[in-house]
Amino acid sequence: MDAVEFSKKQGVTKIVIVGGYETYKLAPYLKENKVSVLLQRVHSRPSNDDHDYDLPFKMAKILVDEGVTVALETSGNMERMNSRNLPFYAGTTVAHGLSKEQALQLITLNTAKILGIDAKYGSLEVGKSATLFISKGDALDMRTNQGVVNPSIPRSTINPCIRPSSFLAHTTAHMILPMSFRSSLVMIK
Repeated sequence: MDAVEFSKKQGVTKIVIVGGYETYKLAPYLKENKVSVLLQRVHSRPSNDDHDYDLPFKMAKILVDEGVTVALETSGNMERMNSRNLPFYAGTTVAHGLSKEQALQLITLNTAKILGIDAKYGSLEVGKSATLFISKGDALDMRTNQGVVNPSIPRSTINPCIRPSSFLAHTTAHMILPMSFRSSLVMIK
């Protein structure tokens, strides 16, 4: 809370907590102050002996339910290599309460919102830039995700006017942010 208050006094208008392991304890405060959270590596063990065994897995759900903008990140050892696991981190949040659409937003639209680029990136909409990947199976499930190399999608088959949830239900194309947008942030002025 001190960092948020200090940042506000310094004129910082966009505050992002990176890591955010215990942010669930301050969720109403974070929402009220429009502080976003980049959760670090969902596939981890609890930090304290008295925490629920599944706290890292369900923390995104807790924060999303409180109205906090949440995204996932992979900072730490081997962060570039671990960026390949972002879809699976998002899939773990589905297993612990988020919908697939909410989980996908953790690695697409919410990340774009935090970076302030959501007018051009982060979701499949007319006028936005999109990077697609194709998957056989569920892209958020490491057991069934099989990436397709060099897919051929006729431009006429992609209809950006469909709701994302129906798009996810009927195709296996998903929008992702370019690798360069996955870096950790502290504050954006």
